[in-house]
Amino acid sequence: VAVQQTDDPGPSTGRVHLDTGVEDLDQTQSKIEALGGSHLESHELMGFQRRIMADPEGNRFCIAGE
Repeated sequence: VAVQQTDDPGPSTGRVHLDTGVEDLDQTQSKIEALGGSHLESHELMGFQRRIMADPEGNRFCIAGE
């Protein structure tokens, strides 16, 4: 788990952005969506796949895996 602080918190980003490493991105994304979350964007960074998700209230967080 990594926590990153943003220099410019806004209504869509919040003050803290939580990143969580997972073994299966597709399965984790499906579970999040079943609980009312949503997928916003996908990125690859330094060999890791990262998906920006949002909880039902719109707070953003990432799930990441290889």
